[in-house]
Amino acid sequence: MKYIIFDLDDTVLYKGECSDRTLNTLEECRKLGHKIVFNTARSKNHSFKYLEMFRPDYAILCGGANILDKDFNTIYGAVIDVDTLNKIKNEIYPYCDGFSCEATDGMYTDTKNYKGQPNTYFDFNNDFFKDCYKIVLNCKDFAKIEEISLKYDLEHTHYLGGTWHRLTKRNITKWSGVEKLIELTNGDLKDTICFGDDIGDLEMILKAGIGVALKNSMPDVLSKAPIISEYSVEEDGVARFLEREILKWNK
Repeated sequence: MKYIIFDLDDTVLYKGECSDRTLNTLEECRKLGHKIVFNTARSKNHSFKYLEMFRPDYAILCGGANILDKDFNTIYGAVIDVDTLNKIKNEIYPYCDGFSCEATDGMYTDTKNYKGQPNTYFDFNNDFFKDCYKIVLNCKDFAKIEEISLKYDLEHTHYLGGTWHRLTKRNITKWSGVEKLIELTNGDLKDTICFGDDIGDLEMILKAGIGVALKNSMPDVLSKAPIISEYSVEEDGVARFLEREILKWNK
């Protein structure tokens, strides 16, 4: 039994959609007893469409901070407690052009009319009231973000280009999410097959039992990945790899 673990955007999703070929291939693998797992920086709130689309055995969310079972129940959460969140908010909010947090019950944002995912508007000039899995903020002061991350022992990820940042508990990454899932399910890390395309996927590509970068991956990923698919996400790179390495042996 293998854990087939994949990033979403630009790995199995092309322009937000997944091909029938990839969905059918994953389902064939599941029928053979393999576990289907997606691993994304997206939150549960931002993943409902894909939870329904893939019906994964497990979903690793918020860049490793939250893990769901097949019924979408949380089986692991690495939270920033609300007292720490409010301290961070008080120190960094005046420097931000945008602030949101993925709380245990959904996303809260200071951006009115935000349409990226289901959310609740909240004025972060007030104290917050929930633990959260991650903080996402738009801040030009990189030094200030680094200061905050060190002070509160947080993992700082600069992503989406420009001035967007993500803060989570220290050492929470996509790979730490894989490690935690394997621990919770009494599995073996050598039985993991991980697919990705972006810098946030590189650690799991390098440390998995089998790690595969799609042809469309970022240059830094392509230069370090142990296996590079001949095919891009648009060409069903994940499905083609699984068809060749998993399914053909069961024909």
